[in-house]
Amino acid sequence: MTCSRLSLVAIVVLGLPAPPTVGAQDYVGRIVKLRLTEGPYAGGYRQQANDARLNWYFANLGLLAVCEQRPDLVQPYLDLYLSKVDARTGTIRDVADLGTGALQRSDSDDSYAATFLSLATKYRASPGGGRWWGRNRVRLKEIAGLVLLDFQKPSGLVPSFANADPRTVAYLMDNCEVYRGLDDLSRALEADRDPDAKSYAEAADRVARGVAGLFDEGRLSFRHADVGGADTFYPRRAAQVFPEVFEVPLGDAARTRSRYAAAWRSLNAGGAAGEPRDRWEEGEVPDGSLGGYPWMVLGYAAVKRGETGVAKTQLVFFARRSGQPDPPPPYTAIQELGWAARAASLLNVPKDR
Repeated sequence: MTCSRLSLVAIVVLGLPAPPTVGAQDYVGRIVKLRLTEGPYAGGYRQQANDARLNWYFANLGLLAVCEQRPDLVQPYLDLYLSKVDARTGTIRDVADLGTGALQRSDSDDSYAATFLSLATKYRASPGGGRWWGRNRVRLKEIAGLVLLDFQKPSGLVPSFANADPRTVAYLMDNCEVYRGLDDLSRALEADRDPDAKSYAEAADRVARGVAGLFDEGRLSFRHADVGGADTFYPRRAAQVFPEVFEVPLGDAARTRSRYAAAWRSLNAGGAAGEPRDRWEEGEVPDGSLGGYPWMVLGYAAVKRGETGVAKTQLVFFARRSGQPDPPPPYTAIQELGWAARAASLLNVPKDR
């Protein structure tokens, strides 16, 4: 009997080997296939297979899984990103159509800058990465300042778009990424003995306090933003794992662990009284708020929490859907492949050879 005929439960419970497409290296290979090799965006990456868009944020997330294995493919991307950044604002516009070159406003400014900083600092540790870092360190600090520090709210949270309008929303997901980007940057600068390291570390601490302030003690879960919103799976429940995924401190160690655990329970709580929980690990979210995407970041969070059973279930599910001859486009998306690769690697799944 082949793996394709076994139920997901049987594979997980019996400890049988998962399909070979679960291997982290296979997902990295699929990311590499999204790479643009010619034209004005050579070195960039399509948003998903056969797609005419380039989304810098999703590319940043996907390439975090590539950096260790193929740093040679990351540096051209970093250079391309910097060449497209608006020097006045530190922001960048997505490519709506690679054929025509049409641009569109990014979905946010903060997450784009933050995940780029994390990617750049990760590349710094690769062979030859230090030289690239030395040439571009000032530019990276400028982006962090323009997008993340200049508009930080009194709460410590950073608004999604780089402007001074106090009505601009600050999101939980974004700010977890912002914390990680600023913390990564400050640690790299500290290693360089750069005197600016302290200011970025202090900004990261303010973000962490802002994220902690989003925790609702009554509901024992995080608010998805500093404003109200829909109580759908996305954004509220899906956002619950982001503080843990991006390792945001929420007080002392015990308090942080307690809030991570509460947030995980909130993610996996049922809907109305008596209803079973959404089986997000198999794409079953009835309210449709995930838009057809598998949200492999949830599986990565499960691995970090030691919830290996549910993580393996999602990886097997993802492997089957993405391994079809004509997979659903969201299952070829660069960020989903990246999170799948990182989850599989964390599980110590044997890499494909």
